[in-house]
Amino acid sequence: IGPHAVIGENCVIGDDTEIHANVVVYPGVHIGKRCRLFSGAVIGADGFGYFKDESGLYRKVPHIGGVEIGDDVEIGANACIDRGCLDSTVVGDNCKIDNFCHIAHNVHLGKNCVLTAGAILCGSVRTGANCWLAPGSVVKDGLSLADNVLVGMNSVVYRSVRKSNVQVVGNPARIIKVTDEE
Repeated sequence: IGPHAVIGENCVIGDDTEIHANVVVYPGVHIGKRCRLFSGAVIGADGFGYFKDESGLYRKVPHIGGVEIGDDVEIGANACIDRGCLDSTVVGDNCKIDNFCHIAHNVHLGKNCVLTAGAILCGSVRTGANCWLAPGSVVKDGLSLADNVLVGMNSVVYRSVRKSNVQVVGNPARIIKVTDEE
């Protein structure tokens, strides 16, 4: 555990996991074995959830879920993974998350996915296995991506991608290529 790292109460951290300087792990987070969390990463902060009350003012939705990170995961510098509202935000085994990525509340990231610099998964997104999100890509809240979906650079996904083995690009993102290989 590096200097100035903060580990909250009731966290579970697997064997051979490295937590570098200035990482914040909020209470109740579970991190698997052989993970690496780089400087400035924040794991388990509240998600951005608000509702309008009867007078029209925004009020915070409590986030009481957790974060579960699988084995062999790498989380880059200044990445943020929010805790779930009720259930956990989940990062599957062998995922690689680059610097400045954001994974919002209730996201389920499948196994062996890659998020590159600045990629954003909005709340309650679900991905299959082996997805790749290029730099600056965004997936709108509540959507899903099938297995082996590649989201191109600066693309914005507004609709779920239900077909596996495809590449989507643009704003809005559209399928440009279907591949036979995984």
